[in-house]
Amino acid sequence: DGTKRHEQAFRLDTRSGQHSSGITLFDDKPDPVDPTHIDPLNYCYMMDQDKNGEFLCTAPEPSGIIRADLRSGKSRFIPTPTPLAYPRRGYRDDSNRFWFGEFYADKIGVIDLETDKITEFPVGQKWIAPYYARPDAKGRIWVSSTGSDRLLRLDPNTGQIIQYLMPVSYDARKVVVDLNADRTTIWLPNKNANQLVRVEIPD
Repeated sequence: DGTKRHEQAFRLDTRSGQHSSGITLFDDKPDPVDPTHIDPLNYCYMMDQDKNGEFLCTAPEPSGIIRADLRSGKSRFIPTPTPLAYPRRGYRDDSNRFWFGEFYADKIGVIDLETDKITEFPVGQKWIAPYYARPDAKGRIWVSSTGSDRLLRLDPNTGQIIQYLMPVSYDARKVVVDLNADRTTIWLPNKNANQLVRVEIPD
């Protein structure tokens, strides 16, 4: 019917229940050959915010990061250096950088939210499928893999990646760093087996 689909971002004030006006992130137009078909591929996958509380999300299909400034009402798309990298999930560190897995590219990505520059770190193997990236208190990046039964640790200063083989087949869509433990401790929710995998690394 020629209807456009708008994907928008809002800011919700949890105290007042009021939300901001929506900012259009995607404005999908009908296919000129088939006006009833709206491109379903443009969408946000994981949402987060920069240090100023402004919206960002991973956009897997167009392969990039979307940022929205709710004060100006404008949004922008920052493509990954590797086309079709398929960014999945991640986490913002204390330096205002958002780390994320590049699922199809077998790389770990990070966007500097001060400059919009994206840097990529190759895993070094195919079919690792990095999924969720999470920094720890020492600046190392822990990444789950849905293509292997390994947990990855990236040193951003050197680009070195260490792989830890897990004791079970796992599929973790999130990585949790236990900041209260007396040694580096990582939790992986193994959704396929209803398990929690706890990894302790001597520092």
